[in-house]
Amino acid sequence: MKCLAGFYMTVGLLALTAPAFAEQPLADRYDTKKTVTLTGTVSRMWFAPAIPFCIVLDTKDKDNKSQQWVVEGNSASTLQAAGWVFGPPPSGTLNFNEKISVTAYLPKKGSKAADDLAAASPQLAEVLKNARLAHGIEVTLPNGKKLPFGAAQ
Repeated sequence: MKCLAGFYMTVGLLALTAPAFAEQPLADRYDTKKTVTLTGTVSRMWFAPAIPFCIVLDTKDKDNKSQQWVVEGNSASTLQAAGWVFGPPPSGTLNFNEKISVTAYLPKKGSKAADDLAAASPQLAEVLKNARLAHGIEVTLPNGKKLPFGAAQ
């Protein structure tokens, strides 16, 4: 009985966090008038029902210092409809340690985008303590293929 109660509690919490992403327009959280290009190596990926698919990208800044980015995209089902394949390496569209480029929007000053994402995933909250956040629009894979990743304005 405890397992069943825990299951329903987890499902309830996931249902409560999902609206944080669905209700707020992208332009309220991100500067959709300006894009940046992030190039780096895929170190982690998050695939969970209550949050958008996220890529953790290890990059270097202009001074060659390491910088980590969490790049949020669309839901996994939306990405699959756009041509993404999710599976164990090397069958998936994206694999760990691959160098990719992402065209993205940065959060607006005062935006709660990182807080919303952190609230939905404790593990992602830990990463966000030391990483910057971006909303990906398009991913360029190592073979040069471009795939949509997030909402574009």
